[in-house]
Amino acid sequence: FEYEKFVGALNDVQHGLEERLQQWSEYEGSFDRLLSWLSDSETSLKNYAPRSTLEEKQEQHEKYQDLIKIIDSRNRDVKEIVTLADHLEQVRYRTF
Repeated sequence: FEYEKFVGALNDVQHGLEERLQQWSEYEGSFDRLLSWLSDSETSLKNYAPRSTLEEKQEQHEKYQDLIKIIDSRNRDVKEIVTLADHLEQVRYRTF
């Protein structure tokens, strides 16, 4: 009977570890995608240069308006990453 309890406990631990590894993998993937997007956005902002004609200025304005929309849409992704990171941190402290 003790052996069965021990095997059951080991299976629970294994399942818990596999679940945490999956969560960490999701977190790292999301974090890497966010970093890549941030890098691309930073490059776009660094490449800013004043434009001469009205048409060029309007074109540039539209480009940055699109960037604002993308930033707003990424807000949800950032919140999801923060939530997952908080969850992983809480689980880490409960484990130890």
